[in-house]
Amino acid sequence: MAPQDRWITRRLYDAQPDARIAQEMLLGIGGVRALRLLYPLVRLHHFNEGHAVFGGLELIAGRMEDGATFEEAWRDARETIVFTTHTPVPAGNEVHSLADLLRLGAGSELVAGELRRIGGDPFNMTAAGLRLARRANAVAQLHGETARRMWAEVE
Repeated sequence: MAPQDRWITRRLYDAQPDARIAQEMLLGIGGVRALRLLYPLVRLHHFNEGHAVFGGLELIAGRMEDGATFEEAWRDARETIVFTTHTPVPAGNEVHSLADLLRLGAGSELVAGELRRIGGDPFNMTAAGLRLARRANAVAQLHGETARRMWAEVE
């Protein structure tokens, strides 16, 4: 990592919104790009909590670069994503300003309307993870019951 980029990883769970978004971009977008280079035949991506959700946006953008429509790309990406939620309280599920995501490039070339459909505005990382995944789970049976009630409105 270049010295000028070390601010991204200096502090885990940084309270500064730009730093959090940059960390999640590194994990999600960077993770998908690294997997494409190292293991081009990866067929399943597991997003463990919302932190890696930008990887799903990267998968969609990649399919769109290959000529797919947004709807086709989203459908195809969903077939490769599973999502685990860990935090059954609203305060523990991150949201980011859609404007900040666009400004920082977290949307992987998707436009505001597409990002809004996936994560809302503000962009809710857990809701996005649920909408991006073909299957979602929780870390325990009781937690799963709580999460299903908490996220019942997410399609």
